[in-house]
Amino acid sequence: MKKLVLCLSVVAVFTGHCYSQIDPQFSQYMFHTSSFNPAAVGEGDMIQVVYQGRSQWTNFASKGFSLKSPFNTDNVSINGPIKFKKDALGVGVHFLGDNFGLFKNTNFQLQLAYKKQLEVGVLSFGVDLGNANIIFSGDSLSKYKGDDDYHKDADPIVPLVSVSGNSFDMNAGVFYSHPVFYAGLSCSHINSPTITGASNFYFRMARTLYLTGGFNYHIPDTKIILKPSTLIKTFDFVTYQVDIGARAELDNKFWGGMAYRVDDAVIFLFGLNLASGMTAGFSYDLITSKIRTASIGSLEVFIAYNFDFVLKTRTSKYKSVRLL
Repeated sequence: MKKLVLCLSVVAVFTGHCYSQIDPQFSQYMFHTSSFNPAAVGEGDMIQVVYQGRSQWTNFASKGFSLKSPFNTDNVSINGPIKFKKDALGVGVHFLGDNFGLFKNTNFQLQLAYKKQLEVGVLSFGVDLGNANIIFSGDSLSKYKGDDDYHKDADPIVPLVSVSGNSFDMNAGVFYSHPVFYAGLSCSHINSPTITGASNFYFRMARTLYLTGGFNYHIPDTKIILKPSTLIKTFDFVTYQVDIGARAELDNKFWGGMAYRVDDAVIFLFGLNLASGMTAGFSYDLITSKIRTASIGSLEVFIAYNFDFVLKTRTSKYKSVRLL
């Protein structure tokens, strides 16, 4: 199946206009909301450094066609708040490196959010501004090995060299956080970037709309907090993807949970809060679609570090003090 998808993607890019879903999926989205909604930048009172790494459809192989690392993603962000008397700004940077078959998407963005303190909760508006780069590794194509009247060892419209292009990219969102729940709406690639390059390379990035939410429920007379969450995505209102699940957190130290991605996977979540502001999580996607016959599943790791950064005045000079 994925072989067919890769072949169709290559043909579409070089024979005409390719209008493609480009955003990767993550099972631990609830820990890294700012990566798809810039309004969530600067939530809380600390600076946060986050890394997510995902191997989609690990060890994919089908009918003699195999790719050991065809769909790997690195997702990194650094963000924090700038406090004023009442309101605040959230500022950050976000980097995404996504390998999908013969394509690679590298995206770097500056993030800014305005955070309005309400009577209860905080309402935020945010924007990402940055650059999107798409690379097609034509030099990694495998030529057909055969001799007949129906196949050729090369296609003249598909380059056998690496080609790439860049474009300005913009995302925006709104986010509301309450002591016991949150909700957000965002859109990536608002300007629908068109990336062009040599050898008829033409790639258009489809807009993706995200709707997310979750809440905390403290089970009475226990140290357990139940945290249901959901993420709904639509790609230009043509296709949809729905994640829904919950995790239970014990004494603010450990958590475990399950989720379901409709028509795709059952997800298992595990994690813990370490000392000195460190958090680590792991997820495994048990595939429920037909792709399960070609892959062992999808693996994902999550690491976050939260810390304070305080500027103190001393003889008209400033220095940083890290409080762990």
